[in-house]
Amino acid sequence: GAVRVWDFRVRAAMCVEPVVVDGLLYLPGTAATTVSVAYAARIPEELVAAALAGVDDATNPLGPWQPQHRDVLLRWLLNDNRGRYVPVPVLKSLVESFRAEARASQRSPAIAAGLRDAQRRAIVVLGVYRSGTSALTRALNLCGALLPETVHSPQMGLNPTGFWETEDVTDLDSRLIEQLGGKWNRIDFKLPDEGPIIDEFRDDARAILREIYHDAPLILIKDTRICALGPAWHRALTDHGYRPGYVVSVRHPLEVAKSLRAGGGGTLEAGLSLWRAFMDRVEDFVATVDAPVLHMTYEMLLQDWRAVINRVARRLDVPLDVVQGAEVDRFLDGTLHNQRGSDEELSREVGPAQAAAILAQYRRLAARCASDAAD
Repeated sequence: GAVRVWDFRVRAAMCVEPVVVDGLLYLPGTAATTVSVAYAARIPEELVAAALAGVDDATNPLGPWQPQHRDVLLRWLLNDNRGRYVPVPVLKSLVESFRAEARASQRSPAIAAGLRDAQRRAIVVLGVYRSGTSALTRALNLCGALLPETVHSPQMGLNPTGFWETEDVTDLDSRLIEQLGGKWNRIDFKLPDEGPIIDEFRDDARAILREIYHDAPLILIKDTRICALGPAWHRALTDHGYRPGYVVSVRHPLEVAKSLRAGGGGTLEAGLSLWRAFMDRVEDFVATVDAPVLHMTYEMLLQDWRAVINRVARRLDVPLDVVQGAEVDRFLDGTLHNQRGSDEELSREVGPAQAAAILAQYRRLAARCASDAAD
């Protein structure tokens, strides 16, 4: 009957993430048991209460029953006008936590005390897609750099641990790139220094810093598109009173291309071309920007994230705390490094001539990472 079908769906979702199946799994019933209006009204409330309380045998890591997804569930319910399903005690505690977070976001005493002058700091993460920028950003965030609550949700099969990109930032960057004739995977446009488009971008960027980041003393910005928009963001940050510093995440180009292909991002050759295009823009930007820059590899982060965070803190002159690192240890596990690649495999895939140019650029970036680590 209908009750059993509903119960089966809920219990199945506790164990596995739902997938689309092309074809009927069940024939439509002809005598399904009807559900009373009163019982149907209670179903969402009971499901929400169970999700908020937690379910011991819910093994689906992406389900709403997982404790780490409680905030996402609550945010979705409230944004979708479904707050009536949330128990009143939970709503009250949520209001109190929001108030506490709002007070803390205005100025963190620990962070403010660590700044050597009144100028606010901004850490900007640079790197091509699938190069470890998400993992780096979350580690920096857990060590004290502010990310707003409006970050993009994780995406199963592509980045289940989260992108850690602020929605307002990515929306702004996407709009500017489209106005300049580019796309997420095509950045062969010229970024102008001045003009109405750039003026509008800077105004909107400063509004994000003021209204989304609340002019916090130490903020964190990450969006792959900034590889091509670095000068515009640097000007917006400095105009608004921030001192930017940049962290470049480097990963072997073949690993990036494999990861993009696995996520539906095109062929291996397209991924390698994208790696070169984005890293070209990064190299051009950091060679001329008047700001501290630190290069690091994805492997360095996974092998010893504390050393990487400490190097960021010293090079960018920002207060980051690695003492309470248990949450970072849980986040940066070995499952984050799924794709592997080598110079020899790259040569076999694209041929020695094409591989030589790509590897020359990669080795140049890797040398910068090694040099910064030695410092």
